[in-house]
Amino acid sequence: MRFNRLRRVTLEGLLGLGFGSLIAGGVLAAILAISAWRLADTGFDEYERQDAPIAVHASKGVDAWLKLRNREQRFVLSVGNDVRPAEAKAQYIPLWKSGVDDLQASLLQIRRLADKTDERVVAVIPGIESALSRYVTSFTSIADLVVRLGDAETGLDGEMRAKARAAEALISEMKFPAMTQSLQRLNRSREDFAATRKEQYVKEFLDESTRAESFDIRAPQTQDVRATLRDYAELFRNYVKVSGDLETKKRESAQAVALLEPRLEQLEHEALENTHEMLLALERRIVAVTLCSALIAVLAVVLGSVVAWFASDRIRLATRRIIGFATHVAAGRLDTRLDRVDVGELGALESALNTMADRLQENDEVMNKQAHGLEASNRRIALLSEMTTLLQTAVDAGEAAAISARHLSRMQLGRGGVLYICNESHDHLDAIARWGDATSSTDSFFAADCWGLRRGQPYESSEAASPLVCAHVVSGTAVPSYLCLPLVTSTGILGLVYVDFGNADSIGHAEDTHFAHRLSEQLGLAFANLKLRETLRQQTLCDPLTTLFNRRFLEESMPRECARASREKLPLALLMIDADHFKAFNDNHGHEAGDAALRQLALVLRENCRANDLACRFGGEEFTVILPATGREGAQAWAGRLLDKVREMTVSLRGKPLPRITVSIGVAIYPNEGVDASTLLQAADRALYEAKEAGRDRVVVASQFKN
Repeated sequence: MRFNRLRRVTLEGLLGLGFGSLIAGGVLAAILAISAWRLADTGFDEYERQDAPIAVHASKGVDAWLKLRNREQRFVLSVGNDVRPAEAKAQYIPLWKSGVDDLQASLLQIRRLADKTDERVVAVIPGIESALSRYVTSFTSIADLVVRLGDAETGLDGEMRAKARAAEALISEMKFPAMTQSLQRLNRSREDFAATRKEQYVKEFLDESTRAESFDIRAPQTQDVRATLRDYAELFRNYVKVSGDLETKKRESAQAVALLEPRLEQLEHEALENTHEMLLALERRIVAVTLCSALIAVLAVVLGSVVAWFASDRIRLATRRIIGFATHVAAGRLDTRLDRVDVGELGALESALNTMADRLQENDEVMNKQAHGLEASNRRIALLSEMTTLLQTAVDAGEAAAISARHLSRMQLGRGGVLYICNESHDHLDAIARWGDATSSTDSFFAADCWGLRRGQPYESSEAASPLVCAHVVSGTAVPSYLCLPLVTSTGILGLVYVDFGNADSIGHAEDTHFAHRLSEQLGLAFANLKLRETLRQQTLCDPLTTLFNRRFLEESMPRECARASREKLPLALLMIDADHFKAFNDNHGHEAGDAALRQLALVLRENCRANDLACRFGGEEFTVILPATGREGAQAWAGRLLDKVREMTVSLRGKPLPRITVSIGVAIYPNEGVDASTLLQAADRALYEAKEAGRDRVVVASQFKN
């Protein structure tokens, strides 16, 4: 908004505003610079008087602590390097105490210099003094205990050595090896304990001392030795007790050090932090004043510069914006627009460029829509081609239905749809594939329910109130726009393609309708071809007179059934059936009567078979039946039932009854009579021959006449 106001100000007004801001800014910057100088001078005087000395004394206190700790370590190390503890104490403890005095003096100086601004520093000092007192007490005790333990003349260690030597001298006069060895073990346990401070050596020493007391010695020196050993043991007990006290004092000293060191570090940190905060506060005040001065100067310079620059920048800004706009449009970003920020000719140019971009974007959207439509059409054509190719290789109607359902759902034709196929009588249709939202049509209906099937040509309904709505379309509050496309071939109508358009736009509706016609043509040809292949297959495998499987199917099935029986370790029965005196029947009543008798016999065979049994016409009046998982007794029973049903069978021709016929049956059982198809057929054929020789109308099992 301010820049917009400046655009309306004259150049003369802009120049006056610029020069005035430069003069006023220079005066204010000079005043603030003087204030910053005086503030810095006062702050540094206060820092040198109070804050810096506190930080120095805190650092001195830390240095004093490090020195006394160093003297403590030197004392401890000197005792371990064959220096008498008393001499080490006399040499290092006074120096250590001077370090303690230096630390306490530093704390006292900090208390003296501190004021309210140093409360955090002062708050740490009581904890330091308390921990220091504990440390001094514990380390003083440590020094005394070290001297008590280790001094060669007055310490417990020297006294024990002297007792050990005295005992050794007395024992050597007694010439008692067991006592000598016991003294050696006592000395070794004492030395091990002195080196490791482990309790196990205390126990070993005391146990050995008790054992030495129990020796039965008859010598004049016995009482002196025992008294010396008791004194030795008592000194060792005192040594152990003093060692325990020393370890306790060391732990107390370590605890005091653990408390003291972090507090000294905190004291130094707080002192430095306090000094740092004071300097930072001073710095912030100086920086604030300096920044204000600089900001005023910069603002004055900027304002003056803006005034001089603004007029020329109007043209420069507009030029850059127009170049950027043209670059984006050339790169294909047609949604780019210019915000009108200027007036006059430049503003009019920006408006004209925006109008041009609007036109370009509209044209680009139309072209993109057309390209997307072309891409969708190509995709549908590719899917249609793929579906047609797969349907050509489908082996049955179920596989063809699965292929159709998969591809139709990917074509996205209309809102949804259904593919129907006619039944054998061509009076009823069932849905085999659906895609999209196709709930507006039923799963099955009669052919008379569809106007498209009645007329044998496509039927389209786009009026919801039209009375000519197909009966298979589910009625509701609004009938959708739909299209019924019969699958018409040279052999008749095979099915129907139903497409639900819903409320599709006119352009998409027209494209879907055109593609649906093409789809119905391809589906009609594909399903007609599938039906033709199925018909040819039936004709190849079935006997046309009896509709039973033919000999070719038997020859293909027998090896498979034998292999299954072998794999499942089950029997298999093969029956050869022959009509008795059938040549005479044909000669007396004619071939038409013979055909009627064969058809009736085939019907009886089919009715007597189970779902997995195979009945075939072997040739002429001979039939073959395969009974899986059936042994000899089962096959004989099945053949006996068949003989009874054939005897009861009635054959008529044009309403005139014909004479009854009988059959002879030969049975072969897998694997008894053979393990392959050829052997079984030969065995069954021989059994059939035996049945005929025996008088016909009977059952003979091949195993009955085996040698």
